[in-house]
Amino acid sequence: MNERKFRLIEENETLRVSTATQHCAVNQAVIKWAVNAVLNFAELTVVPYVTQGMPYYYFVAKFPNGCTEEDGTYVDEDTVEVIFNLLQGKWETTDYLATEHPVVKDEAFVQKLLERMMNERKCFYKKPAVTKDGVTYFRGYYKFFRGVVKFNIPRNESIDKFLTEKGFINRKEFI
Repeated sequence: MNERKFRLIEENETLRVSTATQHCAVNQAVIKWAVNAVLNFAELTVVPYVTQGMPYYYFVAKFPNGCTEEDGTYVDEDTVEVIFNLLQGKWETTDYLATEHPVVKDEAFVQKLLERMMNERKCFYKKPAVTKDGVTYFRGYYKFFRGVVKFNIPRNESIDKFLTEKGFINRKEFI
């Protein structure tokens, strides 16, 4: 749930906004929707990215009858763990849904998530890079029992260094 707080100042019979803060939390309705989709045999595709400086998951659920549904929410570390377990076919009724989960800014969320998954999972399916509006994206995905996690990361110096160290992009061009 997004909650914005504004401080209004009245000057000369007009109102102006002096400051705006934003509080983001995990949308529990979206997490419940994702859990129910997987429990109803949907294949769940998760696309992590950063929006407004905060971690975000975009979900696509493909049901056996051909129906496709989409939704998304900001995420925190607990949510990442819940979704990983769900993709592996594990769902435990926990206190997760009983509490609100605030989200904190993390510009490097996608890179940290990719690094974590590289350490925990063995097989990464790399797709050819795509350039769009002058930005080149590193793309690929991890397969799970109940879905996939897809990455579409804008390349920059730090991500290129990380990918080179992990052997995902060539260190040298020989031809």
